[in-house]
Amino acid sequence: MSIPARPLRGYRALIVEDDGLFALAMTEMLADLGCVIVDVAPGLARALAAAEFHELDLAVVDGNLGDEKAFRVAHMLMAREVPFVFATGAGRTAIPPGFGDVPSLAKPFTAHQLETALVALVRKDADRDDPRAGHAPDSKVARC
Repeated sequence: MSIPARPLRGYRALIVEDDGLFALAMTEMLADLGCVIVDVAPGLARALAAAEFHELDLAVVDGNLGDEKAFRVAHMLMAREVPFVFATGAGRTAIPPGFGDVPSLAKPFTAHQLETALVALVRKDADRDDPRAGHAPDSKVARC
């Protein structure tokens, strides 16, 4: 019997999601990929605090948190150079133009779609850190 691959083993992840059931599903998906869930933030205040103070390797951000928008969180993650993906039920058109390079997943999405998006995201981040090698020995991807 083979052990399933955990391509994001050890990556510290933040989930910004106001829907409790969907947050639970994402928590399970990310845990199955090997991530350590640092926080699940259901509202803007907690998400901003988590994005500012936690050590993070990646994040999944719902653009709409009830009546609040999570784009301040997205700006903070960008400033900290934390790769993230939007998870939205409102479609790509609901994401402001300043986030054109940030990937998005349309809800509901599968574990495979989340894995594909996040692995591509962290590889892109590693390539930016060391464009010669593609996977720097000290990069986050080296943990895979």
